[in-house]
Amino acid sequence: ILINNAGIGSKEIFENLPPEFYRKQLMVNVVNTTIITRVLLDNLKKSGPSYILNMGSLGGFFCIPEKVSYVASKAFIHSFSNSLRCELKGSGIKVVLVCPGGVTSNPNSTQIISEMKGLARKSVLNPEKLARVTIDRMFRNETTIIPGLLNQSFLHASRFVPPFLKSIVINRQFERKSRYGA
Repeated sequence: ILINNAGIGSKEIFENLPPEFYRKQLMVNVVNTTIITRVLLDNLKKSGPSYILNMGSLGGFFCIPEKVSYVASKAFIHSFSNSLRCELKGSGIKVVLVCPGGVTSNPNSTQIISEMKGLARKSVLNPEKLARVTIDRMFRNETTIIPGLLNQSFLHASRFVPPFLKSIVINRQFERKSRYGA
């Protein structure tokens, strides 16, 4: 099993972070996942039935202010995983994409999550539960895993909500009053 789980998040207005931050974030979230997968692909093929588990994000399905490059990098992981799955069909390698909502994976993400409001905050998972759910569902041959009933509901409901309304809801959920002087 190859698990591509490294990632750098962000919660800041786009213009407030230096270009070097974005270079590092995209290197870890996009480039390294792609390169590591390519480098290990031949070994995975030789090993018999194998898995590539890529860590996406529920955010990769949405446009989220103050997470501009993070959600874009996760949208890349979604497309990369889905396209690679098509290419590798019949090779003995299963490509799995996991798209959690918030995860309390480190002090920074825990701080950001503490500032969330409403349902977004209630949808958060701890890393141990996320790992158990993901591995269980991966071995049940699911190809895209959205852990948590609330997160699944968010994604499915978003398909029926007009874009302008989605924008209002997302802005309210992720708004930080201190940033906007309120």
